[in-house]
Amino acid sequence: MKKRSRWHRSGPTIRSMKGMVWWLLASASVIAASTDGAELILSTGTVGRKTTKLMAQSQSLVALSLRREAVESAKVTRVEDDRLVFTRGSVWESDQWAGDAGAHVAVIGSGQAEGHSFTIRSHSGNALTLETGEFSLVTLGVEAGDLVRIHPRWTLGTAFPPEAFNSPTGPVDPEHLSGLTLHRLLVPATSINPTASESWIFRDGAWRSASDPDGPATDNSVLAAGDYLIVRNENETLWFSSFGDVTMHANVVLLSRRVDGPVDNTKTVLNPLPVTLRDSGLIESAAFRSSIDGLRRSDMVVVYDYSEPGDAPAVIAFYIYHGGGWRKLGEPLHLDFGSDLLQGPHRAAFIRTGSQESAETVVWRHEPIYLR
Repeated sequence: MKKRSRWHRSGPTIRSMKGMVWWLLASASVIAASTDGAELILSTGTVGRKTTKLMAQSQSLVALSLRREAVESAKVTRVEDDRLVFTRGSVWESDQWAGDAGAHVAVIGSGQAEGHSFTIRSHSGNALTLETGEFSLVTLGVEAGDLVRIHPRWTLGTAFPPEAFNSPTGPVDPEHLSGLTLHRLLVPATSINPTASESWIFRDGAWRSASDPDGPATDNSVLAAGDYLIVRNENETLWFSSFGDVTMHANVVLLSRRVDGPVDNTKTVLNPLPVTLRDSGLIESAAFRSSIDGLRRSDMVVVYDYSEPGDAPAVIAFYIYHGGGWRKLGEPLHLDFGSDLLQGPHRAAFIRTGSQESAETVVWRHEPIYLR
């Protein structure tokens, strides 16, 4: 059987059976995915596992495309600007999910605002007050009856524990992970080619600030689902596995537009499967502007590849939307590249929004193809 170099639509398939979701991976597809550096196995329910290959002496762009398991869910009974009220059989302990640098988020799981997520600022026994920023829950269309799930955010210690790493020959001794470094990209970014805003190294069994490697452990540092991290691996080749909830509804990414120049948005959709440009939802949600031609560009997708060893992932393509299709810079503008991957095995992308007359936050709504 011919081995595939990338996942194709005919590889992973999904079926719904009495409310339980099964991801079926043919053995050939699993082998092909593993050799390319990513593997997903999903059992019953919505619990997922995604495995990524971290090349030796190299940097990789890794996104946390699964959420941590929900700790609570309830339906809304009343909506205010930044507050959701619920009717429940038992009350919550006040502020049990608030504080700790935004350690929990409320995710809207149905209705017009499906996919939006907000940090929980405070809460009473039956109401949540959320960090909604420039948005209002009312104007977003949150209504009584909408489902809300409460998820803890990832931390360094929960997203990247020693047991999440394996070598090609088996488990890794935590003492041998000292060559791992994580870099958080600046979010929101202020320009193109964003730099790291914070860095950590694994040392003496814990994550510590790279600027203070002998200082206290920073395992409780909060990470956001969907943010890209740069992982520098000075060890032998490692496999990194993440476990969590697979998103079973549309999800939302907020993109920034600036006045003083283009900006790279370093967040991605919560979808553990490969996503093509055509299936991304960028155009359908009006989050991505069409370009006049290859020279007069509005927005771009900047795609990185990290399948080869090296100090940094390589930019392999720039895409624009023009004339009703996805075009690849350097190729004839009549060719459509909508089937190219936005994200997938060894593939990552930033959305580079062009400047405009006034700063703006736009909503990128993505509905995973397994839900359609």
